[in-house]
Amino acid sequence: MGPTCIEPNPCGLQPCKNGAECFNKDEHFFCEFNACGLEPCKNGAKCFDDKDTYKCVCAPGFMGRNCVEPNPCGLKPCKNGAKCFNDGEKYKCVCTAGFMGPNCVEPNPCGLKPCKNGAKCTNDGTEFICTCTPGFMGKTCIEVNACGLKPCKNGATCTDVGDSYKCTCRMGFKGPKCEIIDHCMSDPCKNGATCVNHKEGYFCKCKPENKGKNCVKINPCGLKPCEHGGKCIPEGIHYRCECTPEYEGPRCVKLNACGLKPCKNGAKCFKDKDTFRCVCTAGFMGRTCIEPNPCGLEPCKNGAKCFNDGKKYKCVCTAGFMGPTCVELNPCGLDPCKNGAECFNEGEKFRCVCTAGFMGLTCVEPNPCGLQPCKNGAKCFNVGENFKCVCTAGFQGRTCIEPNPCGLKPCKNGATCFNDGDEFKCVCTPDFMGLTCVEPNPCGLKPCKHGAECFNRGKQYYCKCKPGFEGKTCSQCKCDLLDFESVYTILYT
Repeated sequence: MGPTCIEPNPCGLQPCKNGAECFNKDEHFFCEFNACGLEPCKNGAKCFDDKDTYKCVCAPGFMGRNCVEPNPCGLKPCKNGAKCFNDGEKYKCVCTAGFMGPNCVEPNPCGLKPCKNGAKCTNDGTEFICTCTPGFMGKTCIEVNACGLKPCKNGATCTDVGDSYKCTCRMGFKGPKCEIIDHCMSDPCKNGATCVNHKEGYFCKCKPENKGKNCVKINPCGLKPCEHGGKCIPEGIHYRCECTPEYEGPRCVKLNACGLKPCKNGAKCFKDKDTFRCVCTAGFMGRTCIEPNPCGLEPCKNGAKCFNDGKKYKCVCTAGFMGPTCVELNPCGLDPCKNGAECFNEGEKFRCVCTAGFMGLTCVEPNPCGLQPCKNGAKCFNVGENFKCVCTAGFQGRTCIEPNPCGLKPCKNGATCFNDGDEFKCVCTPDFMGLTCVEPNPCGLKPCKHGAECFNRGKQYYCKCKPGFEGKTCSQCKCDLLDFESVYTILYT
């Protein structure tokens, strides 16, 4: 670049891309990004850099980030204060009162709602016309028109009187609105009856002795012959009385005892001369059947007797049944257990707990052992209608009450025992001695011979020999020391 084109121009090669602006510096360049450089804002919009981005200010008729979307309301087509709403590429105006048309520039007199009291408004150029509802009149229908509602009937003439009206009736009609037909003008009611108009004609208020539409017939009920509120029914020239419940007779003058329904709770009433008699339903009793009768419902079954107890009942069951209503089986109720035995129900069966002296299913079999005749721990065995006792050691006799000292086997070592009242006596075998024969008795076997005397020494014995004999048992003879006669005497006497 330069006048002679010898100066370097680094930016001449367009090194900066994407709309960035290039600046030369010496022999180098640098790029500076410009968001608006790419001209993102369309349709005549103005672009402004905003740091690393841009912002578009759209021309009228466009909108959006890049001002490419149509904005019909941007041209402000809606006039006279109307609100504008975009509808795609079109717009819609919501006009203020008094204007109309696509852009709200046409006058709309009815928009200000000038017609009152429900009147209909119609535009007529820049003016309005009100079609009033009945009862109102005037340009805006605020003036009262009483006759506008056509209140006068049957061809009567209506005249406005302030905010009200007045009807002038034709002949044969009457009433504020001439709505009543005067059927009584021809005087149809006879025999002094009073004529009364009503919507569909007239009716006659007859005197008591007359009846019929025009009061020309005789009325047998006219003089009210039925007393005490009875209803009179005409039957030709005669009458018949329908009496109230508490009275009876041709003219309802006789009291009816059942008429006042004295019998309560569904009971039947029967007349009995000048009084009444009640037949109560189940569950009630008394003169007028108001007292509870729980037994009346027959709650007690299987032949049980029922007794009233205030508002409750009590059943006395027959044998074999039990429970509040005697429907539960009671096997003990038949008294199957005899001889004072106690009976217990077990479902549909019974169990007897016998008294002493009896046994068996119903306690009729004798049980001699049941009386516990055997004493002192003896065992008892039934033998027919009797008993047998097996005594414990130390006792004897039929019922084991007699002492048996030998029963305890006090005598030992084969000794024989003998009872001696409450005591015992042992006869020991030869080699034992003492009270119970437990002490050794060496002399018991008579070991010493030839008349020698034996002495016990503990478990041993000692023999004291007679003269002429010697040895442990004195069985050896010293014959040389004795003459023959002495020896003979010792040996054989």
